[in-house]
Amino acid sequence: MKSRFKQLLNVEKVLVCGNEIMIIGQPEDSDDESHNCDQMGCSSIEHVLYRGCCYSALKGYTEATQEVEEKPL
Repeated sequence: MKSRFKQLLNVEKVLVCGNEIMIIGQPEDSDDESHNCDQMGCSSIEHVLYRGCCYSALKGYTEATQEVEEKPL
């Protein structure tokens, strides 16, 4: 049975804020012209592989045990 889901390569982290989701990682090919850092909102140290909105989502985890609290540098 073929899955309708696709696996993303080189994923480092997934960020969720309200109904927004960002998947952070490294593009497979550093010369990939389809990856536009300005358009995706990449920082100088992280690349955004996927950015989107979830209008209807189910969460299958407990925030207290699986979400990391951001610490200032």
